[in-house]
Amino acid sequence: MMIKKTLYTGMFLVMLMMSAQAQRIWFVRENGTGNKDGSSWENAASDLEKTVQQASASDTVWVAAGIYTGGFTMKDGVQVLGGFSGHESAAIYRKLPGSGQNQTILDGNNRFRVLTQAVTFSQPTAWDGFIIRNGVANDGGGVYLRSNGILRRSVVTGNTAGIPAIGDYLTSEGGVVFHVNSATKKASIIATANYGSNYQIGVTGSNPKNTLADAMLDLNGVNNTNALTAGRAVQVLKKYRAEAPAQIHEDWYIPSAGEWALFITDSEKNKNTQVFEKVEESLIRNNKTPLSGQRFWSSTPVVQNGMQGAWNINFATKELNATNIWQFNRIRGVRTAGYTIDTGKGGAVFATTGSKIEGCLIYNNVSALGYAICARGEIDIVNSTIAGNISQSASVNSYAVDGNASVRLLNSIVTGNLNAASNASNFYNGMIHLSSAIETTAVLPTGNIALGAVSQPNGAGFVDVSVHNYQLKENSICVSAGNTSLVPASLNTDLAGNLRIGTSGVSIGAFEPTTVSGIDNPTTDIVSIYPNPVKAGSYFNITLLNNTYNTDDIRVEIFNVIGVSYGIYSGDELNRIQSPAETGIYILRISERGKASNEQRFIVH
Repeated sequence: MMIKKTLYTGMFLVMLMMSAQAQRIWFVRENGTGNKDGSSWENAASDLEKTVQQASASDTVWVAAGIYTGGFTMKDGVQVLGGFSGHESAAIYRKLPGSGQNQTILDGNNRFRVLTQAVTFSQPTAWDGFIIRNGVANDGGGVYLRSNGILRRSVVTGNTAGIPAIGDYLTSEGGVVFHVNSATKKASIIATANYGSNYQIGVTGSNPKNTLADAMLDLNGVNNTNALTAGRAVQVLKKYRAEAPAQIHEDWYIPSAGEWALFITDSEKNKNTQVFEKVEESLIRNNKTPLSGQRFWSSTPVVQNGMQGAWNINFATKELNATNIWQFNRIRGVRTAGYTIDTGKGGAVFATTGSKIEGCLIYNNVSALGYAICARGEIDIVNSTIAGNISQSASVNSYAVDGNASVRLLNSIVTGNLNAASNASNFYNGMIHLSSAIETTAVLPTGNIALGAVSQPNGAGFVDVSVHNYQLKENSICVSAGNTSLVPASLNTDLAGNLRIGTSGVSIGAFEPTTVSGIDNPTTDIVSIYPNPVKAGSYFNITLLNNTYNTDDIRVEIFNVIGVSYGIYSGDELNRIQSPAETGIYILRISERGKASNEQRFIVH
């Protein structure tokens, strides 16, 4: 029996450790702090992408306010939350982007898609509380979602579909994008395979670069390769043909040292850049030959000790080195390809079946088709505001939200979106609309609001469209006009952090007006709840920091976020209130002489 008891005890401890490990919180700041291992705010990591990939399913990543530049990849089961100041002890204390506080910005720098879900997920995975901007990609300039991917309470703005993103594998062009020039509308493509095995470069071209600094500034790979026409490396390059359908291309050249430097230098020598990481991920994901551990010629010449040579890149040491021309390195060619924006789909988001968009503001994005959202499959777009997006196409078949018969637009606003001919293109009748407000003169299904029929310039009743303030005025036709049964339990607050469902119902769009709680004249009294968070089923107390209260006149009621009451307490019971048995966010409403005067949120864990 002793052996069996010891075994059970050991198994319990292992399971307990595994459970604790499975629910780890990782912390990220813009520049990191302490030892940067992500274990606490004091030791916050600085690299958001690496932290997410290092996390395990069921972990959560908390991201402090700041600007995080590049492209980020979702990971199955890892929840990522923005809006922290960097001192919070519970997620309830963070600020959402509609509040204007603790803004956590993911910026694609017009080179990357900002957020990518590369594969379908086995469990719901959300990124919640971000501003997603300046992303580019052929499809989904800001975000690409697949099954079980969720974008929640985020602002998506200034993104463009129709521009290849770094890391995109373009089958027709024969390789992976590693550089984008939006001014010339050109994308640089690196081949997916080596040219043969090892080759001497044979000859060197003119204008040698004899220092590493000069070599890294050389971006003339095409000209350099032309000067090496007789060299062995160029001869083998001419024999290369990419896989169909890209075998028609003959304009491959040997990259310059400066082009190779894009892969290894990002303000710090010998550091992989996101360019390398995105390209390498794409090569591996598409079963192509990776770059890691190999050495490749560049076309940039060098003269050392009177000897001719050329610069090469070593992906084992992450260095550019000068090498004698008779030594051996592999060859990986590159080429440039043009693109046109009028082929893009999903300026802000491209969503496929099983994904969700919840409580988001999507404005000022650009593409041809689905210039806000391009959705394909069973997808819910719920309590979102989609306004002011622009199409590059003048086609009457170009819509701000382009979907199919399985796409559901729920409690959402679609207005002010224009195609290239400056015509409104907000309503597509090939998808499902429930309790939504759409700018259109068409007859909408019962339960929806046609904003084109409202006799005011700003039909949705936004506060100030000219400055992109899409919060609702108190008299907006969208206030309390939504369907509460369509709101998922996860969407307990709006984009500004206000209670999503109040006593008067739920509003259409991403925002609730500030008076939605039903309290006409809330007092300025401070209510202290201790402890907060509180353990499920345990006790907490309430202190009313206003000595004018008469406890005989006070009633306190606890609700969950969809308005179900969990108990009513009198003023003399405030020092010992039992918390609900279920974890979650709850609302504590204080009434004085029968009139609600204050509300506070608290969390049960």
